[in-house]
Amino acid sequence: MNIRSLETLLWITRLGSFSAAARHLRLTQPAITRRINELEADLGAPLFNRERPQITLTAAGKKCLQIAERIVADISALRAAVDDNAGLIGVIRLGVAEVIALSWLDRLLVRIAERYPNIEVDLDIDLSARLVNKLNSRNIDMALLPGPVALPGAVTESLGSYGLSWMAHPALVKIDRDITPADFADVPILTAPKDANVFSIMQKWFVDAGVKPRRVSYCASFSVIASLVRKGIGASLLPHDFFRDHVEEGAMVIVPASPRIGPAEYYVSYLPTGEMSFLPEIASFAKEESWFFKADENRSGWSA
Repeated sequence: MNIRSLETLLWITRLGSFSAAARHLRLTQPAITRRINELEADLGAPLFNRERPQITLTAAGKKCLQIAERIVADISALRAAVDDNAGLIGVIRLGVAEVIALSWLDRLLVRIAERYPNIEVDLDIDLSARLVNKLNSRNIDMALLPGPVALPGAVTESLGSYGLSWMAHPALVKIDRDITPADFADVPILTAPKDANVFSIMQKWFVDAGVKPRRVSYCASFSVIASLVRKGIGASLLPHDFFRDHVEEGAMVIVPASPRIGPAEYYVSYLPTGEMSFLPEIASFAKEESWFFKADENRSGWSA
């Protein structure tokens, strides 16, 4: 048994076929089949259901996949630890949610540049569901995004969470008690598109109460939404820690909600591969720099 066989197992699972894995690994399909046959012989059990039109994992294959992910990730971390970082040349395609891009991404980029001076970072700022799809299709190498992240074969680790609150211009919403979904039914709502994590949280708050807001406007830019809220165009579910200065200035108010709205959880996620041995270390950098792990008093404000 060797690491190449385990990596082959991961790539077949991610890409959905032996032929796709062969193209990605620049091998012939017989070579891919031989690796899997050898792995199955070592383990004494078939890993794929080959008689079906679409190849799927057997029960043994699913168990093996979970362990193979950890082994490949650990070996990637081991390689990174002894690599000549100054000599590494390449590009990491990093998918990032806008909240992270506007808060602590700069510190992560500094860490990457110091450790891997010849690695270029290609940033892709997008919504959570789109980042998951891009990671799954290998259009990005790593994602920093809100979860949950359900992606077979991915290594996913927590980056912490931030609190969400309804926020509005003081003239838009009268606050004399906790606001319910019914109270917000006629309030113009500004939110991210339907494939964004914050939209799902907002929608659940209304749906659980059996309420449908009458006016909902969608915008893919978090910073634009925040600007419109400050101008009184509508209310939005926003990370309140980002806007403490605006609340103190009276430009925005935090609207107390009932039922309470839970925090948004964030994660770093990547598909381990020996081709990019530095991914585990960059994930560690992200966890160390995450603003969401810091105490409230250490969080800096932000304004759009």
